[in-house]
Amino acid sequence: MSVRAYVLITTRNKEEKTTVEQLKTLDCVRAIDFVTGPYDVIAIVEVADMDQLGQLITQKIQGIASVERTLTCISFSL
Repeated sequence: MSVRAYVLITTRNKEEKTTVEQLKTLDCVRAIDFVTGPYDVIAIVEVADMDQLGQLITQKIQGIASVERTLTCISFSL
């Protein structure tokens, strides 16, 4: 069973386009949207398990220089 999550991202200095270009290089990213409000970008990601999700968030997504902070919402299918 895979883990799906919505990753809400705030970028530094309005660098949304730079962030999206970096997110597109990650195989586990299923969709990316620009949004208005307190976040700049939302990425829908899907990985094999919670460990991979943690590594994806802390090492890859938060490792993007233009990412200021993230909020992860794990999705559960009914």
